[in-house]
Amino acid sequence: MAQRVGFEPEQLREAMKDPAVEAELQANITLGGRIGVRGTPAFIIGGRLVPGAIDLDQMRSLIAAARQS
Repeated sequence: MAQRVGFEPEQLREAMKDPAVEAELQANITLGGRIGVRGTPAFIIGGRLVPGAIDLDQMRSLIAAARQS
């Protein structure tokens, strides 16, 4: 998969060993837990947590509603 998007797999594996990467992942996991994210995907639209996959029409509708409030 890494190669398909232009990354060299071995370079990616090395980069992933960087403690800063682990720290960023842990910070995101902690934040997600604090705001109630329990899985992926999840979206925050207009201050509202929207868990799970949504289609484009749903996304547009939620964004439009958030813009009106």
